[in-house]
Amino acid sequence: MSVLSTEATTRAVALVDARGFAGHRRVGGLSLLERALRSLGRAGPERILVVHAEDAPPRLPADLAEWVEPIAAARLSAASLPAEAPLVALVAPAVVDPAACAHLVGRAAGPGPALAFGSGSGGDARTLALVLPARDEAARRALLARLQEGPAEGGVAPRAFPADAGTLESVDGPGGIRSAEKRLYGSLRRKTDGFLAFWFDRRVSAALSRRLVDTRITPNQVSLLTLVPALSGAVLIAFPGRLVSALGALLFLASTILDGCDGELARLRFQESPRGARLDLLCDNVALVALFSGIVVHAALELRSGTILLLGAAIVIGILLAAVIEYLRILRPRIDRRSSAPAGPRVELYERLASRDFAYLLPIMAAFGVLHWFVWATAIGVNLFWIVLATVVARGAATGRGRAPVRAEGGPDG
Repeated sequence: MSVLSTEATTRAVALVDARGFAGHRRVGGLSLLERALRSLGRAGPERILVVHAEDAPPRLPADLAEWVEPIAAARLSAASLPAEAPLVALVAPAVVDPAACAHLVGRAAGPGPALAFGSGSGGDARTLALVLPARDEAARRALLARLQEGPAEGGVAPRAFPADAGTLESVDGPGGIRSAEKRLYGSLRRKTDGFLAFWFDRRVSAALSRRLVDTRITPNQVSLLTLVPALSGAVLIAFPGRLVSALGALLFLASTILDGCDGELARLRFQESPRGARLDLLCDNVALVALFSGIVVHAALELRSGTILLLGAAIVIGILLAAVIEYLRILRPRIDRRSSAPAGPRVELYERLASRDFAYLLPIMAAFGVLHWFVWATAIGVNLFWIVLATVVARGAATGRGRAPVRAEGGPDG
């Protein structure tokens, strides 16, 4: 996978002073330097310079080494920082994510003066990133002097990085690297998560991802692993007994929480891939078809009604239609373009409607013996869902805003 974004590349130049990034422990499965470089690559700069000490270039993975340009600090010159291109410089060790880098590149490419972003306040403020607009030669001379001689007195005072613009957190601040790591894992929450998924599922899945991120377990393996509790739960929920079906519902709930880990691992390690997106969609829909089939069997055995079986057929058809629309009209076009751009409002609406918060109701309904209510509600709801989805996609296609990003679920090549 290319380090540089496959979206439109900007004219901006990015620079990382690698000298301060050495010696810190890994965060989210990557070294601080690798995380910074991969995050900058997602922002689409034209070049990425890595400043290092003389005769001590950083060791980087092969794909990174192919795209970045190492340069010793003593060999930097004005020609290294072309005035005609906006420039973003990470000048102190920090935990940074793609959203923060996109914000920095956007500020550099826009109008306005040179800016410094940092952590701390008052006399303790420390500059982490510099944003230099094109044709600001004075700011470039100051940066060149900083890189070769160290920070000087005066200069641009750092301002706090916007909290809603991503993660840019110093590892040398009051909370140290633990505080920065906490901020990174907190950013795994997605604004399109359902209410319970946002406030509970992500807490549990992020804690699991924190323990998995330094192992050899891949995101795709996690996607497949989620099928174990999901399918086991579907089998148990089919039994008419309340206790057994409630246990099955709890297993399915566990699978929905675990389902967040594959995407979290992929985003933390920068391992998003088309294969992972397709596998995640397949596993999700296999789990849903198995679950609703189990619920229909449970209700049919309890009520002994042929109507339940017809409702079950309507549920399965609705799920398959929704899956086909999602893949053909939302997921596949973005996979083909290898896009990582933010989702539009219509896609965000779709993701909210597709929330699995209903999984929290299943153990309660199973315990009270009213799972047949869920069959009726689902037969209506899932078919309304694919109709709404088709309408959203059709309107989005008419305005050019109906496509979604590749879901960050799964890793490359399994």
